[in-house]
Amino acid sequence: MPAHACTFANLVVPIGQYFEARLPTGETVSNNNPFGCHGFLPLIVEYGATLNNRASFSNDLGVNDGPNGRGGLLVGGLFDNKAGATVINSGEFYVGRPVDLRGVLRNAGRFVNTRLLDVSGLLDNSGGLNNEGTLTLTGGLTNSGKLYNTGTLNTLGALANTGTLTNEGTLQFSRSPGLFPPRFSNAGGVLENRLGGTLNFTNVNLGSDAWAGGTLNNNGTLRGVALIAGDADSGIVNLLADGTVENSSLTVVSGYTQSNDGRLINTSVYVNGGTFVNNGLIWGRSGIDISYLDNATLRNSNTGQIEVNESTLRNHGRLANTGYVIVRSGGRIDNGFTSSFDYGNTGHLQNDGVLSVDKMGVINNVSTINSTVTLYNAGLIDNQGPLSHLSNSGRFDNVGTFTSPAALINTGTIVNTGDFRVDGSFSLGGVFFNSGQVIFGADSITTGTGRYQQTAGATRVDGSIDIRTFNLTGGSLCGSGTINGSVVVRNGTVCPGNSPGTLHIGGNLGLFNSTLEIEIAGTAPGTFDVLQVDGSATFGGSTLKLSFADGYLPPVGAHWAFVDSPNAIAGLGSLRVEVSGLPIGYVAAISAGGQLTFSSTPVPEPGSLVLMAAGMSCIIWLRLRRSGKADGRPHAA
Repeated sequence: MPAHACTFANLVVPIGQYFEARLPTGETVSNNNPFGCHGFLPLIVEYGATLNNRASFSNDLGVNDGPNGRGGLLVGGLFDNKAGATVINSGEFYVGRPVDLRGVLRNAGRFVNTRLLDVSGLLDNSGGLNNEGTLTLTGGLTNSGKLYNTGTLNTLGALANTGTLTNEGTLQFSRSPGLFPPRFSNAGGVLENRLGGTLNFTNVNLGSDAWAGGTLNNNGTLRGVALIAGDADSGIVNLLADGTVENSSLTVVSGYTQSNDGRLINTSVYVNGGTFVNNGLIWGRSGIDISYLDNATLRNSNTGQIEVNESTLRNHGRLANTGYVIVRSGGRIDNGFTSSFDYGNTGHLQNDGVLSVDKMGVINNVSTINSTVTLYNAGLIDNQGPLSHLSNSGRFDNVGTFTSPAALINTGTIVNTGDFRVDGSFSLGGVFFNSGQVIFGADSITTGTGRYQQTAGATRVDGSIDIRTFNLTGGSLCGSGTINGSVVVRNGTVCPGNSPGTLHIGGNLGLFNSTLEIEIAGTAPGTFDVLQVDGSATFGGSTLKLSFADGYLPPVGAHWAFVDSPNAIAGLGSLRVEVSGLPIGYVAAISAGGQLTFSSTPVPEPGSLVLMAAGMSCIIWLRLRRSGKADGRPHAA
């Protein structure tokens, strides 16, 4: 057995060797030098040998290479750093041989790595291990002490933490070609990823109990991990304000409340019966699912923002928003079940903040949406389903497309500059401002004490409207439905029917500086437009446009009752008449009796006539409907 000596304080060096030092199998050497043991030559602790450090040990970068081009320290046996001892590695420290993966580094004291620590065997830390350089793990690392990483920890093997693992550098799990994925467990441990730290779990194998009883504090960047929050098997997950979770998944189990103060980027969230409180940002393409089980709730606070981007937020429980929920282009919210399965009226979206839909974004509602602050739509909102309704008591701006075959309730303000269609019930207790396109479908029923105000655009009424005020200061009012109230039109257009048809005004009609368009294709009922006014009709400085459609040639003396009112029609003297669609040889004549008659007398201008009805009591059969005499049918002269 060779003798041993200590050079440079207490370095173990076999006598007679210069390029490398070896501690052979069966040898045990202890370093007790309180002034430190410094090595400049490669040292090999062979399999079966033990080097105990009870004081201070420094492995410096050697001037010569050891076996296989390696310098520094290679442990094939056991390097045991005892409690109270210190190892400083500023060189190259290898644990385990490249082929048989043997070698153990046991640390119960203080171990600081500032350059390279390569473990293909086993690293057992129960003390304090600081990695400021590169720690490559192809074997196993068990930490029951404190592992602090500010450098790079690259794991291809197994890492089990039951102590405290603090990361301010990079912890990377990498899969070697042809090998199983690396394994990680934080069961019973604390994993703290601080600001500036990055944990990449993209290729890691997490067992079902990987987080059991443990704690994850994330204030850095966390990628590629499946997190479960809420029971004894899942541990505690703290998503802190400066933290980011990317390309991962988070499941909140029943009966548990989980909060997010950081950022979830491209991370799927599944609220399975618990409560998820978002105070930070949820963004991306991975989707959000809120279960119908056990009152599952996603609560987006006033500091929270949820951006649904090229993914789907499925709400079968409750989504409560007091912050911002934004449906980006390609994103979608399905509120309630849209499948063939019948789960009842599940899915409630309560918006007390801002709910915004970008262009090419979609909200499908088959349950309940209640908005009290701001609802903005530049995409598509489809309010459908026999049990669904959308209620607005705040402000609803629609610049996109809104369709509502189901119930719609407004006690706030709706501002429409897009396409807005109502095919179900509409309770209008607030204000509706329109400068876009609005259609009240044939099956729609609109009631309330609210106000409809149009400044531009078009409104088509094919259903029933019974509200307090219906005013137009621009745009058009068309359709074959009923407005059970008074209508005032200024600088607009009224066009009864849908080629052709009857528009029924249940109150008074005022038409000022506006246009009344009537289409005529015959004398039989249903072949010409009719404006039926139950109250009084008043024309002031307006224009009547008569259009003879489809090549129709009226017989001489034919007349039409296209304005039907039981009361006197006021303002006929200011009414301008334009007739189009008549060939040469026809002229429109107005008689004091209120009939529009045609004769075959040639006129100089073919195809179109403009007639003034100054001082006449009726025009083109603006018929006075009196009790017992009105039948609403056309008559031939």
